[in-house]
Parts: sequence; C-alpha cells; structure tokens
Amino acid sequence: MNRKYEEVLEAIYTSGEKDYHSLAKIKEQCHIEVDDDLLVSMEKEDLIIINGSDVLFTQNGTREATRLIRRHRLAESLLASAMQTDHKRMEEIACEFEHAIYPEIEESICTLLGHPTHCPHDREIPQGECCKNQVTTIEQKVKTLSDLAVGQSGRVTYFKTDDTSKLVKLQQLGIRKGVVLGVQQKYPTLVVSYEDQEVAMDQTVGEDIYLVQTKS
Repeated sequence: MNRKYEEVLEAIYTSGEKDYHSLAKIKEQCHIEVDDDLLVSMEKEDLIIINGSDVLFTQNGTREATRLIRRHRLAESLLASAMQTDHKRMEEIACEFEHAIYPEIEESICTLLGHPTHCPHDREIPQGECCKNQVTTIEQKVKTLSDLAVGQSGRVTYFKTDDTSKLVKLQQLGIRKGVVLGVQQKYPTLVVSYEDQEVAMDQTVGEDIYLVQTKS
C-alpha cells in the first residue's frame, strides 16, 4: 500500500481512539502533510469516507488501519521489553518496522511477547488470530527453498552463498528479497513459480535461498 495512505490511516485511527474525527485533529496526529488530493485519492481507493469536516473509515480502511496499528504497537513492545530500547528510538524504529514487517512474522512476535494487550504507552494493541487462539509456540518460519514441500510457498528474506555467479543468476531471473516463491516440483529438478512465471533450478540453488514460509 502507498506509504502516505498508511500514515493517514494511522492518524485517523489514533484520533478516533480519542473520539476525534475532524480533519483538523487528524492532521495534528499525522507525520506527513495531508492535502485534499491525498484524501480524494484515498476515498477512491475505498479507504475513507469524507463527511463534511470529518474523515471516517470504510470497512476496508478499518481493516488496513488496524493491521498497521497492531504492528506498530507490537514493534514498540518488542523494542521496549526484549531489546530495552529507549522510548525516543523505540518510536522511530517502530514507525519503520510497521511498514516492513510481514504478516508471517507479526504472529511470531506477538506469541514471543505473550500476546500483549497494551503497548509501552499503554495504548491497546488490536488482537490477532494468534491472540484469539492463544498460540503458545512459535513455528519455525525461516526455511530454505529446498525445505518446502510441493504446494508450499515462501517470501525470500536473504541468500546464503559464497558463489557470486549464483547470486547474479538469481538476480537475472528476478528472484530477489520480498518475492514469493511457490514450489511446483522438487524432483528431478526444482521448479518454482513467482510473478506469473515458472523457473527450473538446481537443487543446490534452493538450499541457498532462505524464505519466510507463507500461509497456504
């Protein structure tokens, strides 16, 4: 999602927690400039409804904003408790963290922290599925491509190889960090699908690609 949209959604959410819905209050909460063009664009994307001087969420906007707030406050909780980061740096890092964290990692962080209900600023953390199900164990998320079974998929997080030619080949194929790879075949050749294409590769290459397994 557009980063500017995300900033505005967060501002609307935090303002709404204080029962403020006016554009003036939302602008006070937002870290970026909120102009008419941005608001009209968000309304067209079915994220907000502009009602006079008030700005309200659509159902889609509520879902996206809740997701962002949950990740931000989980990031604050992780930084404050597990990493003992001071409050000033905690806020700066959390602001970046929330936009980069993948859903697969979010649940692991929440479970690791024991499903916290409030962030270090005593603001409520929206519940996730892991909270509702009271998950207590963290499944190993980072695996090699070769570890995945046919039909499973994962988002590339890093490559681990000293062979520069392999890295160059992967880059030429468009396999990079953030790309979701799906395993279509394992033997006799490893075949993966991504971005509307399929590629066959040697099994040893699959052992060098590390991914966060995505949900089926």
